[in-house]
Amino acid sequence: MRPSRLREVRDRPTVLAMVLTYNSPENLAHSLRAIAAQTRLPEALLVVDNASDTPASQVVDAWTRPDGMDVQVVSQVENTGPGGGWARALEHFRSSAHDLGWLLDDDIIPPPDCLAVLVEEAGDPDCAFLIPAVRQPTGVTTTYPAWHGVLLARRIVEMVGLPRADFFWWNEDSEYLMWRIPRAGYPLRFTRRVTVEHLKGRAEWGIPPWKYYYEARNMTYYCLYLQRASDRLPIKLLMLTGRAVLRERDRRALRFGMIMRGIFDGVTGRLGRRVDPVLTSRLPGVTTTSYRARR
Repeated sequence: MRPSRLREVRDRPTVLAMVLTYNSPENLAHSLRAIAAQTRLPEALLVVDNASDTPASQVVDAWTRPDGMDVQVVSQVENTGPGGGWARALEHFRSSAHDLGWLLDDDIIPPPDCLAVLVEEAGDPDCAFLIPAVRQPTGVTTTYPAWHGVLLARRIVEMVGLPRADFFWWNEDSEYLMWRIPRAGYPLRFTRRVTVEHLKGRAEWGIPPWKYYYEARNMTYYCLYLQRASDRLPIKLLMLTGRAVLRERDRRALRFGMIMRGIFDGVTGRLGRRVDPVLTSRLPGVTTTSYRARR
């Protein structure tokens, strides 16, 4: 039976909410409570646990789930980053019978009317691609493509495929949401009718060295081989290097070395998880003291 015919039988599209989590049990618990408080509940929930030290299943088991909601936890063997985590979540969604996917990082807290507004504004469930506004920890409200409550049609995932697991961290959201989906004929849409809360934001300094590696590598690969916009790359890399060398307060040489290695691997197409976040973060003198949302 075709999806449109299935919806006629069900009267409305069904929604699979998806939450990707890693070592954030308190944020996950907060996110689950916000999902349960929705005025328009999703029919099902998938939690993808990126090999957290405290298993996400413990948080889910302690959560009072809404009656009738199908809940599943998928536990990864290792941390595959947001690239691999969201690829796993959307692979599950693509093989499901649900019409719409609602994608939330574990530090995104939607207001009670969030899903209802998104479903209403999205219109045709076969073409839904809508992102709410996001309020950062600084209080600034922005609209930009990330895993901040995206409502996405399963048909789109079937057409464009999955996020790039080989990016591991950084630019996997931009490549998928800003580049690949719009190029497939589904324009990026935002709505300010609803605003989600971002609990963490992104650090402006005090960034672990391994993140500089992935940012440089994925930025290089993305500009050279996907966007074909090599003219933009030098200034981006110069700004990244300036942040690592001039603004960071410790281990600047290490961060600079990570950027150089990232550029080399980006040019040569050496993708995947090549720098271990845990091992790199444990190097002597590496700290993450200062914090402020960047985007």
